[in-house]
Amino acid sequence: MLTIDRVSTGRALVSDELFAQLTARIARNHPELAAELPGRIMDQALAFLAACATATEPLGPSDLVDIGWHAFLLHTRE
Repeated sequence: MLTIDRVSTGRALVSDELFAQLTARIARNHPELAAELPGRIMDQALAFLAACATATEPLGPSDLVDIGWHAFLLHTRE
């Protein structure tokens, strides 16, 4: 079983294939972003979701992390 305290990056929470799909969606939906940002956004969105799973207080994402969170929501089956 994967536990949150053993994960070094948000990216480690999903498969490479899913991560690629999510970052491609961000890049496609937000062409104004610099080329390196979709991967960074998705990594931090996944880290945010991991933090939410263990937080004892409400958390809210930054505007950029929110982009990644919404991309992830569109892949709920995965």
